[in-house]
Amino acid sequence: MDIFNKVKAFYNDINFRKVHNIYGRTTVFNILGVERSENRHSSFLKWLFDIKGSHDMGDEPLRKFLRLVANGASLYNKENKIGSKFEMAIGSDVQNMLVVGSYTIDDFSIVTEQPIKVTVEDNKGKDTTVNGRIDVYARFMLCPVKVKDSGDSVDKYWVQVVLENKMYTTEHSDQTRSYYLWAENEAKEHLKDDCKSVLIGVFLSPDKTEDCSADTDNFEYVKITYEDLLKDVLEPLQGSEMSNEGEMMLNDYIVNLGQPSKEDDKKMDTVMATSLNNQRILSDLYKSHRQLLVAALYASDGEECYKKAIVAGDSELGITEGEIKSIVEENRSTLTGFLDTNKKYLQLIFKYNGITSNEYTKAWSVLLELATSHVLSVYRFDGKDIKGKSSLANAIIRKYAENPQVTLESLHNMFDKTKGLEKLLRGGHVIDEYNIAKTITDEKDNGGGNYNMKDVIRLTDGTDIVVWKYWPSRYFNPFMKVVKNEMKYDVRES
Repeated sequence: MDIFNKVKAFYNDINFRKVHNIYGRTTVFNILGVERSENRHSSFLKWLFDIKGSHDMGDEPLRKFLRLVANGASLYNKENKIGSKFEMAIGSDVQNMLVVGSYTIDDFSIVTEQPIKVTVEDNKGKDTTVNGRIDVYARFMLCPVKVKDSGDSVDKYWVQVVLENKMYTTEHSDQTRSYYLWAENEAKEHLKDDCKSVLIGVFLSPDKTEDCSADTDNFEYVKITYEDLLKDVLEPLQGSEMSNEGEMMLNDYIVNLGQPSKEDDKKMDTVMATSLNNQRILSDLYKSHRQLLVAALYASDGEECYKKAIVAGDSELGITEGEIKSIVEENRSTLTGFLDTNKKYLQLIFKYNGITSNEYTKAWSVLLELATSHVLSVYRFDGKDIKGKSSLANAIIRKYAENPQVTLESLHNMFDKTKGLEKLLRGGHVIDEYNIAKTITDEKDNGGGNYNMKDVIRLTDGTDIVVWKYWPSRYFNPFMKVVKNEMKYDVRES
């Protein structure tokens, strides 16, 4: 390996220049040192959703946000095959209106840090007074657009939006439940006779699995992530007419979400949201320069990096550990300097924050997650777009399991003798019974750690099964041959 030419090729790669142009610049959030301040993020959202804001986009940002929230609740309903508590709370008419956009907005106001005071019942059954502040609080009149010549009267809605913004912190003191109860009291106090009350609770965080205390039998906060916000609100707004200030702030905020940011008292992944297009750019950059990056990581952290690369399934390195050792011995200072110089951009690839030389191995599995593209590839199957190989494998087996003739034994017979899959898990199965899979541990002694235990599939005979979740090319390609030749399914990569 000619290390100097490899480094030069990395810098000359158009994808590196794209990454540099997108994330290499300084934003107003960098200047103020508030990249991950919850209060500053809430202030930006308040500015963005203000229909009279200086961005000059009117109510378009708010409309996109309400459509995201309403549609997110609808998707939650369909995926879980249960009645949506969100829909029950606001009514299907309002939900449809938010999605379609057939409404006007009057008497709008929005603030941050809205103070609240409410009496709630504690876990001992005693009343207690709770004080708090809502991160972003909006209220307005939602007026449906009347269909011309319909002759029907239309209802007006007094809407409250309660947005709880959590950024790498957890909820405390039943915050969201208290906010919900306070908003209910506000509706009772201010609601006019000719209006109906609508309360929309939104729980915004980098992680959609975060729970909030207000999820009860008759109400739920709609959970959205910053990735959702980026994809369905922020990026679509970039094509809108807006003020120069609005364009600068919006672009800076989008860049800020994708820039790694280190806080001294935390070690956390602070790449909060990266568009699918930018994820592909980062993945392609790795794929084109994997040998250079492997050698650089090896120079930093020795053989553990190489071992993790092989274990994680990057079978296309095209270089042996002995060859890497030789390259590192001859070029250690160049390789470590390359890492240090490009740490900001490599952190983007690693999607890991605050990496020091002895922490690169922790980032390696995340790097390979991008490199093998199982979170990036999009497949078309059964009339749907499916992201990632693991989700695709589950969708295929779930569809196939609808056939009453399919049993766990028939699935084993179909896959276990397939060339390329017979050595999977040293005698294990691509698909296994749930309770058996729980007894099989991964390298971290996690039960069922190598199976997709969160997506259980039930066969028609009542057997619960789970599917293998790691799909490097050496497993995925033979798996797809079975899908095509024996299952007769049509799967296409988008």
